[in-house]
Amino acid sequence: RLNQAWGTQYGSFQEIAAPPVKHARPLPGTDRALWYDWAEFNQDRFSDYLVWVKSIVRRFDPVTPLAAGGSSSMLVGSNGTSGIDEEQIINRVDDVVIHEGSGSTFGMDLQLALSEQPKPLCDPEMNLGQVRYLLPHMLHGKSVMQLWHWPDQPPAEYPHLINDSPAHGWRFPLRDVAALFRAVLDARRLSKEIASFASAPAQVAILYSRTSMLQIPPEMLTWHTTPYLRELENSYEASRFLDTRITFVSERQILAGKLSKFQVLIVPGAPHARAEVVEAIYRFVRQGGTLAVLPSSFLSNEYNRPANYLEQIEVQVRRIDQPEADRTGEAQQAYDQSFQERVVYRSQQIANLTARSAGIFAGGAPKLQAQGTRQEIAVSSAHETLATFPDGRPALVSLKQGRGTIYYSATGFSKQSLADLLDRIYDAAGVRRPLRVLGEDGSRPGDVEARYVSGGAGRLLYIVNFNDRPVNVRIELDGRPAHGLFELRKQLKLADERTVVPAGETLIFRFD
Repeated sequence: RLNQAWGTQYGSFQEIAAPPVKHARPLPGTDRALWYDWAEFNQDRFSDYLVWVKSIVRRFDPVTPLAAGGSSSMLVGSNGTSGIDEEQIINRVDDVVIHEGSGSTFGMDLQLALSEQPKPLCDPEMNLGQVRYLLPHMLHGKSVMQLWHWPDQPPAEYPHLINDSPAHGWRFPLRDVAALFRAVLDARRLSKEIASFASAPAQVAILYSRTSMLQIPPEMLTWHTTPYLRELENSYEASRFLDTRITFVSERQILAGKLSKFQVLIVPGAPHARAEVVEAIYRFVRQGGTLAVLPSSFLSNEYNRPANYLEQIEVQVRRIDQPEADRTGEAQQAYDQSFQERVVYRSQQIANLTARSAGIFAGGAPKLQAQGTRQEIAVSSAHETLATFPDGRPALVSLKQGRGTIYYSATGFSKQSLADLLDRIYDAAGVRRPLRVLGEDGSRPGDVEARYVSGGAGRLLYIVNFNDRPVNVRIELDGRPAHGLFELRKQLKLADERTVVPAGETLIFRFD
């Protein structure tokens, strides 16, 4: 079977040699099928090695929690040459999960999603950047944090690192240091309430495709990001401001039947997929699930050979226009001392789509803007066109499959437009969002994250304002103004459903 896949004539496994590389890329002419199987094998053998190392350590120390972190490799183009499969490491090696990073909760949410059993997520070197990111990371499930860094005196070897210390760096004003102390004290006092948010089940998942991480053009193996990773991040950032928890699901988890836990699956431009994974996804739809497919997903199999996955739902892609990327030749050093090449994706002309007042837009069509990949498609089965390009070609269609629905987009979107689209899809799919945080005019405020949970710690809500300006919001519960809200950090009771969330602030409420 391997000879058939690779076009080779090996007589035994011992004859197989790893594909030669130069500058961390396979040599020109390397068979893409051979490279994919090698990259997968390399990750498997490194995971096996780590399991063996752990078994040796356990002979001498059966108690101390162990971990082998490789979190940055999950979200860079060089994953195929790193040998790191974070999903295997988390589930086969880690007693605690290591995540080092601040800013967006994108990476840490992915790591938590890949873990089959609940495990502490620890950050031994959190370069905070801004104080506003501390509480959101806790609310998403980061259990232990050690700030990078807080030295007694400037380090002798790299004295400039003192600038990263909130206690010493001039870029941290005293008000930020005070806010940091207050956030830490609040986190200790409200630890039970904060922890309850991370345990809330997610109804929406985004596909994390190992196949689309490994099967990429050779030149992208040194890039900091790839088209798939850009769409993966955009899908996450668009989704997390829609008042419901989101997560990721891997191909392994799909094959293990984990899709049944979700109501909506988002496929963010994953071009390569294994046949059995696509079949499991379509089965999820036929059984009542909702699938949102962004371009250019499901075009080829794991060996970079054209596949008929889209033809199975009677969607034909006639043309694809991809954003072009310019290589800069500049190497960026990551925190783990690895290097990736910085690439710049050329900006494209934004096209205003015409959304029809039908289907999910029956209550009012949003303003959708096409940005990124665009396709020319034809749909031969019964479908509903929800939006068109300026020339009238279909940009967004919905198709019924069994008891479920597929939303196929022939274009990428800006973060705001994708959020508007997903908001409607969630409603149509029955994603339960009993609590909504709205602007004064009833619209959804941008870059404001809110989550609601009801459990052992009571009925709780948090709101994070990631804007650089205060935001006035209204809080609704089950479609009605929310009452009895008590803000736990400042110990203040709201007079009604309205409040102001200061710039960069996190508010945590209890319903009395």
